[in-house]
Amino acid sequence: MKREQKTSGLRRILNHPAVYDAYDALVGTRGVRRAFVGEYVQAFPGAHVLDLGCGSGNLLRYLPGVAYTGVDISSVYIRTAQTRYGDRGTFILGSAIDADFGPDHSFDIVVAFALLHHVNDVTAREVVSRAKRALRPGGRFVTLDPCFEARQNRFARFLHKKDRGRHVRYVDAYLKLAHTAFDAVTARVLHNMHPVVPSTTLIMTCVSPPSGPPSVQSGEQGLDHAYQASRRKLPPMSRVETEWIEFASSEELRDEKVIVKWIANHEVAVTFRDGSIRAFSNVCPHKGGPLHEGPWTSDGQIRCPWHGYQFDLKTGRCLGRPDLSVRLFHWREQDGKILITLGSVRP
Repeated sequence: MKREQKTSGLRRILNHPAVYDAYDALVGTRGVRRAFVGEYVQAFPGAHVLDLGCGSGNLLRYLPGVAYTGVDISSVYIRTAQTRYGDRGTFILGSAIDADFGPDHSFDIVVAFALLHHVNDVTAREVVSRAKRALRPGGRFVTLDPCFEARQNRFARFLHKKDRGRHVRYVDAYLKLAHTAFDAVTARVLHNMHPVVPSTTLIMTCVSPPSGPPSVQSGEQGLDHAYQASRRKLPPMSRVETEWIEFASSEELRDEKVIVKWIANHEVAVTFRDGSIRAFSNVCPHKGGPLHEGPWTSDGQIRCPWHGYQFDLKTGRCLGRPDLSVRLFHWREQDGKILITLGSVRP
């Protein structure tokens, strides 16, 4: 695999790890990495994490307590990573497609931070396919790349056209690549993630289906396959489904804010609306849209931003589509903390 990037002038200098790190600090990319890991990767202690296109291993500084493997085609970057973080992870020189980083289905999380926009469509499809093979059942492939989008800042568009990567794409093009290997894909387009320069950032989360035959109840036969995969990410009565998990502080839920976190491969959203807390799956049961990004109605229902399906978060039911329902979770408030459990649906 070869990265296709512009290498003239300043871009050539950025191939040196020390220069690139200084540039990172100057333009604020360290903050982007921190937010990416904290809000989207959300690795749990002991997770096996594979970092494709790891560079000098800078993501690892935000990933304490994981079993980390980084892969990169640059010998200079790999040597730098081994010097800095060799006692905390394994670094492999090779491409994301061909490198030997262990048997298939070995990793809980695979990440590709700013990788896909450096490779053409053929190579990108191979990267996505390899990521899926590397994942354990129910694991996640999380990517971040600059993108083009109709509403983006003009200067952000200009900067992305000048990016070292030659394959900055429109959002739909990235999603098409992800869907060549994954059914369950959610996307976030962020216009304010970069703290210093204007940017438009796409984060995709692709979920590997669970192993074993599906257990489909009579009311679920007509549901979209991606949603069925998202609902069956954990086997019945796993440990996380029977315990109360601290989700957020009560203070964080002020002003009808929606907080979204990954918990044991469930994307969970929690908000305070109409005098009550609502805890629900953030994945729309129609096509996997991010529910928390949708508008709220005056009567407390939420509308999916992708296709407009509307859900009552008191019952989970979809208005006009009785075959669709969003999963709701038990919650309780204790000592200023919001706790949830994933084991059963709140009526």
